[in-house]
Amino acid sequence: MADSYSEGLAITSQFYYCGLPLRLDTYPHCSMGCAYCFAAERGGNRERNHVLGYSAKSLRRRLSRLTEGRSPESAIDEMLVVRQPIHFGGMSDPFTLAAIRTGETLALLEVLAEFNYPTVISTKSAFVSQEPSIGILKRGTFIVQFSFSTPCKDTSKILEPRASSPADRMEAVRALVGSYIPTTLRLQPVLPGHENSVDSLIEEAGDSGVFHVAAEFLKVGSEASQASRARLNRGVGIDVAEHYKKAGARYIGREYVLPIELRFPHHQRWRELAHSKAMTYGFADLDLLHLSDGRCCCSGIDAIQGFQGFNRFTITEATKTAMELKAPVRIEHIVEYFTPRSTISHWVNSRVRRAVNTPAAPIEAYIRHKWLTYSSHLTPAMFQGIERDQSNPEQFIVEVDEAH
Repeated sequence: MADSYSEGLAITSQFYYCGLPLRLDTYPHCSMGCAYCFAAERGGNRERNHVLGYSAKSLRRRLSRLTEGRSPESAIDEMLVVRQPIHFGGMSDPFTLAAIRTGETLALLEVLAEFNYPTVISTKSAFVSQEPSIGILKRGTFIVQFSFSTPCKDTSKILEPRASSPADRMEAVRALVGSYIPTTLRLQPVLPGHENSVDSLIEEAGDSGVFHVAAEFLKVGSEASQASRARLNRGVGIDVAEHYKKAGARYIGREYVLPIELRFPHHQRWRELAHSKAMTYGFADLDLLHLSDGRCCCSGIDAIQGFQGFNRFTITEATKTAMELKAPVRIEHIVEYFTPRSTISHWVNSRVRRAVNTPAAPIEAYIRHKWLTYSSHLTPAMFQGIERDQSNPEQFIVEVDEAH
């Protein structure tokens, strides 16, 4: 018997630094088949025929209950009450063939439009710009974020075989903009040796009326299967792992990341190009998030009416505030902002729960714990140009140079 996806609405582990930690996914799996996908290699994102999608009826009941003034029963409820934007497509594309065929994504969109709930949709599918999807989007408060790794049809076919072609996606971008639906581009992953293709995508995005672009370099996961690695190498045209090794990539978390001196000059060029096209720019690489235009991490969504309630209780917001004040980064910079008081233990792994060692700990407890942990990479010191103050471990020193 098929089971519904009960965890379709959840809090991501990125709440430490992300302005969109409330994610919605139709399914716990994705059939786009992208060779670079991190989720597919971690066991939670493989296709399962016996799992139904997240229930639109469940979402409607939840939003109705909270709209009627019922007390929040969880951290997610608290976030919904203050209308923190939902990121639809955090783990899997909402517009896979299965989602289109069953209509489950459309049902969720109908509910979100009904409650005029601010939602950012991430997709590689042109279906979002077609009826009936676009008609639903016109009735609600939505931003569509299109993901691109390449403008080349042949490369895309190898790396992301069941995504819409780059040309079809760009045509969909123009259709959405023409229908006054705010649209952004996320250029992810930037492929080694293909950096110049990002320039062409930014130029075309600007000419199409996109208001924001963000770029993130490829991170090579240590868990990738041999088949995925082989397909990635074939699409990129080089041995990616060997290239990263020779380039001095660092191992962070479970991924290899190129040195910042190889990435940052490209980001500078892309930011200037985006600005010349009247767009804002997001540094989507984790160590550069604080340099992005706008306040909502790298997304730029806070420029759009209805999305100002994004999550600001983050180390990114604390760092941006300190940079503006030309002051040390302190957690006091964000204590005025909303953060749910209910426990988030259900959405963090057991190792993190044990480290915090506080029963029913809310988000604030986890951020404060990381803030004071020297060994953690989830502190303001993860950002380029930010260092822990050795004389006061509760604060961090801003040393961002003129490159910003």
